[in-house]
Amino acid sequence: MEGYIIIKKKNAPDVPMIDRRTRPNWKLVHVPNRVYMNPNSRTRQRIFLPGIAHLVTEGMCEKHGHPYEFQIVIDAPLRDMANILAEFCCRVRAGYQFEPGDVLDDILADGALVRLDLHVDLQFRPVLRVVFQDGQDRWPEDEKCSYGCNLQNVPTPLLLYPDIWRKKNREN
Repeated sequence: MEGYIIIKKKNAPDVPMIDRRTRPNWKLVHVPNRVYMNPNSRTRQRIFLPGIAHLVTEGMCEKHGHPYEFQIVIDAPLRDMANILAEFCCRVRAGYQFEPGDVLDDILADGALVRLDLHVDLQFRPVLRVVFQDGQDRWPEDEKCSYGCNLQNVPTPLLLYPDIWRKKNREN
C-alpha cells in the first residue's frame, strides 16, 4: 500500500495497524473478519458477522483535539477504507471538526453520500462511524437496504459473531 506501512501492535500480534509514513501522529487499526480456529472447541469461528470488519482511527482525540475517532465497519478492500479514513484524518489535522449527523458528498470519488453516525468502537470509546449507502442509494435504516450495508446501524459490540459472545459469557 503506497504511503502506508503495516506494523504490529504490542500484545496483539493478530491486529495489524497501518501507520502514515509522512505523519505518524495518527493510526488506523484494522480488525479483519477472518475465520480462525478456536483451540478449545477445535471449531472454526468468525470474529464478526459476515460482511463486517472493523477499521478505526487512533490519535484524532489525543493529538488533534477532535471529540471523536472515526470508524468503518463495512468489510471492503482495506486500501479503499484506509484512504477514506485518511481523508477524514487529514481534514481534522487541517482544523475541520466533524459532528454526528454530518452528510458529505466530497469524500468518495463518485460523489456518493456518506454520513457520520455516533457509535462506540470495540473498546467502548465514542466514534463517528462512516456510513455508506448501498448500490441503490439506500441508507441502512431503509428496510430494503442490502445485507452488510444494513448492519452499519448496529452497535459495534453486537456485530461480533454470536460465538464470541457465548465465549465471553462463559468466561465471566
